[in-house]
Amino acid sequence: AFALLFSAQLISTTGDVIASVAVPFAILGLGGGAGDIGLVLAARAVPLVLFLLVGGVWADRLPRRTVMIASDAVRAACEALFAILLFTGTGGVRAIAAIMFVYGAAEAFFRPALSGVVPQAVGPERLQEAYGLIAITPATGMVLGGVLGGTIVATISPAGAITFDAASFVIGITLLAFARFRHVATAERGRAFLDD
Repeated sequence: AFALLFSAQLISTTGDVIASVAVPFAILGLGGGAGDIGLVLAARAVPLVLFLLVGGVWADRLPRRTVMIASDAVRAACEALFAILLFTGTGGVRAIAAIMFVYGAAEAFFRPALSGVVPQAVGPERLQEAYGLIAITPATGMVLGGVLGGTIVATISPAGAITFDAASFVIGITLLAFARFRHVATAERGRAFLDD
């Protein structure tokens, strides 16, 4: 289960970095400027601030794998729509910003679920090692995604790079679908959603 979880996270993180490399080129290709790039990047970050706590509460109340798969499905759809807009030359910066807002909201549900599912993937004696390995995926993804993102943007297009990110989520969903996580009992707090 942990090998599948780790692989899914590494692949989707690499895809995220590839997309991050492509976004500025995509916006510039649409005739946008530096302010438009900032708007699109902010549109992805703002929902993380707004919804991360909410995502954490849902990750504690629902099966974490289900939350992660649903989040990946939403993000795959967002990236696929983004790529379609680029391939067809339709939409614009505002449409892309709206897509990125939905993407960021889905990410706000994924992150706490990922953190919470690790103890379900390994026994208590391997927990520190597991968290250590999961913690290296962003840096590893940055190295791999940076190289691949630049290559894909230069040889194919920004839309091609965004498509690769959508595909990385589909691969992640497939890997998570095969992972069998242990049930870990959680303390019943008996508190309301807003209290949590």
